[in-house]
Amino acid sequence: TPDQIGLLKSLDGIVELKTRKAPWWARFQTAAQAMAKWGPDWFKRFRLVVELHEDGSYALDWQKDPNDGPLFLAMLSVANLKANQGIKGE
Repeated sequence: TPDQIGLLKSLDGIVELKTRKAPWWARFQTAAQAMAKWGPDWFKRFRLVVELHEDGSYALDWQKDPNDGPLFLAMLSVANLKANQGIKGE
């Protein structure tokens, strides 16, 4: 589930908070969350990952690639295929 769902400049979106450097796959996480929340219109919403640093600073990582959703679904399909075929560790 997303850490925050809200409005920014009258646009719906998702904010994902990370307490360390955001992992490379956070873009796919926010795309999946947006697809679950808004269906086929997911890409019309903003997606933001906020890195919260120990020194109190932060970094904003705007997720803007419209291919993140389809790529997430492709990875999910491969993972399901492997699980259904009993393939592990490849």
